Amino acid sequence: LFEDYEEGTWTPHIIGSTSSSSTHATLSASTRASYTKVGNVVTLTWYVVISALNGITGTMRMANIPYQATNSGSSNQHITTGSMMTHNFDLTTGKNWVVPYISDSATDVKFYQSGDQTGWVESQSSNLTGANMIGEIMYRTV
Repeated sequence: LFEDYEEGTWTPHIIGSTSSSSTHATLSASTRASYTKVGNVVTLTWYVVISALNGITGTMRMANIPYQATNSGSSNQHITTGSMMTHNFDLTTGKNWVVPYISDSATDVKFYQSGDQTGWVESQSSNLTGANMIGEIMYRTV
């Protein structure tokens, strides 16, 4: 019996790390996002189509997640990655995939790019007009 079970929809906000917190990209009408919370475990899913950037700058973030990630202190026990597919996503030279990432106490999702033996870089918010993302991530909340 699940006493703490919730599911619903949420509205992703694509923001830039150096932009005003009220500035976010315009998403198309086909954008969809849902979540399921069982106890302290949250699963987010999203299909995001970016129509216009509206001046966001810095590294890309997906804000307005329904629950903040828990804090495991200095041990980073609750950092987590998910999976996603992208289309028209501006990749850094030498990178060929993107992974969503939530760290301790985070209120947003970051997106890291990598490739075979190339290291990690955060995705930039520039050149994302027309980008599509279908993804999911599971994390622990407070």
